[in-house]
Amino acid sequence: MQGAPEPGTPRVLAASEPSDMTPVLELIHEDTGITVRPTHMGTLDAVSSRACAGPAR
Repeated sequence: MQGAPEPGTPRVLAASEPSDMTPVLELIHEDTGITVRPTHMGTLDAVSSRACAGPAR
């Protein structure tokens, strides 16, 4: 995952397919003030990244 965690900002690890969700995430931000920060990467890269990173924080 990219960058340091930001308080109050949910981070979502997703494949590249849901990248078209950007308009929906922008609406969520406009309506709630919550910024969802997606990190798009391929499935195998994501599994490898998480497996090497240890427990989720």
